[in-house]
Amino acid sequence: MTIKRQSVMNRFVCIMLFSLLQLCADAQGWREHDRHKAEYYKTSFEVFYGGKPLKDANASTFKVLENGYAKDAFRVYYRGRLLKDANASAFKAIKQGYAKDAFRVYYHGKHIKDANASTFKLLKEGYSKDSFRVFYRGELVKGANASTFKVDGHGYAKDNFRAFYKGKCISK
Repeated sequence: MTIKRQSVMNRFVCIMLFSLLQLCADAQGWREHDRHKAEYYKTSFEVFYGGKPLKDANASTFKVLENGYAKDAFRVYYRGRLLKDANASAFKAIKQGYAKDAFRVYYHGKHIKDANASTFKLLKEGYSKDSFRVFYRGELVKGANASTFKVDGHGYAKDNFRAFYKGKCISK
């Protein structure tokens, strides 16, 4: 085999291995990301979560969203549990467990008190903010200035006055 042919063959093998690794990684991410989608099931007339019927769910308008959220024309659900005050027509699953409607923001199905839905923004690494407050995984980050707040990575964030790690102030 010539050197040129061997080089082409090595390149081909590397590309195939990389593609295979990427497919495996994507498949794992799909399973993690959509595992709650699989818990929902609907027939023409009924909707189920985890094998149990969702009382009063409208099968004809039922949609499975992301991160365990689902809705029909009138109701919103998180992992099969009704979110009583959620507005179904305006409800959107965002990412990282966050969701919102026209008036409320949710983190893993729990209403985030004092979060302003109209100005709410998802940042990264579990951080989010609205015009006035910063949140980490659905909990208020005490002392954080929303207008200057930036996420630096690996759990670290800062505003113009303080540094934070996983939602806790670490500055003196």
